[in-house]
Amino acid sequence: MYRIGMDGGGTRTRLAVIEQEQERFRCETGGINYNSFPQEEIRESLAKAIDDVKEKGFLPKDCEGIGIGAAGVSNPKASPFLTEVLRKLGFTCPIVIVGDQEAALAGAVGKRAGILLIAGTGSVCMAQDGAGGKYRTGGFGHIIDDAGSAYAVGRDILTAIVRAEDGRGQATALREPVFQMLGVENSGQLIAYIYDTARTKKDIAAVASCLSEELIRTDAAAAEIARKAAGELALLVEAVLQKVTSGAGERIPLFLEGGLILKNREVNCIFRRLLEEKQLPVYLAEKEKDAAYGAASLV
Repeated sequence: MYRIGMDGGGTRTRLAVIEQEQERFRCETGGINYNSFPQEEIRESLAKAIDDVKEKGFLPKDCEGIGIGAAGVSNPKASPFLTEVLRKLGFTCPIVIVGDQEAALAGAVGKRAGILLIAGTGSVCMAQDGAGGKYRTGGFGHIIDDAGSAYAVGRDILTAIVRAEDGRGQATALREPVFQMLGVENSGQLIAYIYDTARTKKDIAAVASCLSEELIRTDAAAAEIARKAAGELALLVEAVLQKVTSGAGERIPLFLEGGLILKNREVNCIFRRLLEEKQLPVYLAEKEKDAAYGAASLV
């Protein structure tokens, strides 16, 4: 008997086969976000992954449970659709479907208390106490939230550039790397790029890569954007701690995930410094497992 865990990311899905608490097989397939991919494409992606699983000798009749962590499951049509697809692929076992952040939390923390801060395209902070209670701060989407995310940083960079262009803000060296990255030559072309209907939040989030460590150290606008992002991320942790801290002086492991917080060393350093200044009862720790394994553990 075995279990399957799926981590449905923005562009691809990671699948892990778990047998006797050990990972036996892993593969990747296309995305399964109901809000981002056509239904037929999701069907094909899941069928391909299950074919790979079968080729390794893991048959549907022997599966004791499937856990899926994916974006888009807040859509009431998502879970019934994914369940139906898997049933047609031969699985009669229990199927648990949760948000991608909940699967990531389960993978990082396991059964113990802990906090997972995700700062990638979007941002969210998930926590779990020793009794298994789960709590969240942030994660309300890029239109009204996602503070401290790559999307928020990209938006702030673009704002700083256009404000500098028309004299409302200070001059910034961010202009050159952004214009080069986007292939534009002036603010008019920049606006045309941004408001093209083909653009998505991922296009804006990609601009965050222009917030280089050197610019954060030398450019006032870049430094302010970095401080703002780190401050928002620290606030997510601070807020969720109010819900999970159960004892005076207790320190809780904090796990970090997402390109912005992991790859930008300056933002990471500012964030760590803020944790110390706020004297938050957390310590940075390494994740136990990934989201695919975490999804399987939820069955």
